[in-house]
Amino acid sequence: MDGGEWISRYVAELEKLRAEIISLYTDHLYGRDQKEGLTHVQAVLLKYLLDKESSTVSATADFLGVTMAAVSSLVDRLVRTGLLNRERSESDRRVVYISLTPGGREAIENHLIRQRKKLEQLVVKMGKENTEHFVKAQEMLRDALLQVIKEKNGRLNDNAEK
Repeated sequence: MDGGEWISRYVAELEKLRAEIISLYTDHLYGRDQKEGLTHVQAVLLKYLLDKESSTVSATADFLGVTMAAVSSLVDRLVRTGLLNRERSESDRRVVYISLTPGGREAIENHLIRQRKKLEQLVVKMGKENTEHFVKAQEMLRDALLQVIKEKNGRLNDNAEK
């Protein structure tokens, strides 16, 4: 193959694989967790709060990459189910903090244990050598993404300075 033909071929293959893998991976690791009834987005939010202890709704929206309204709706559901606490700041009533309840902490910890077991199943199926290659490929993908993002941000900064 010459020129950019190989690029087009691999882009097409990666597009197809990415769609298939995301669907399968999501179904295996993040399919509705029947025990706690957590969706993938709920689990991501609870894990974020497990790591941070508490957060504002606006910081959570930034982390999830969604609107404040979307986070508010998500938080409403999790407060109703007893997994989250919501408190207004005493110094600024516009600021709302969210944190895990003991039930929310237990739900996400149990979810993470089950998720780890599901990952262990994948590692066993792939075997040691293939897992090593897979991890290296994921690291390469991460590094390439970071480089592309850095270059894009550099171009954005260059344009802003003009």
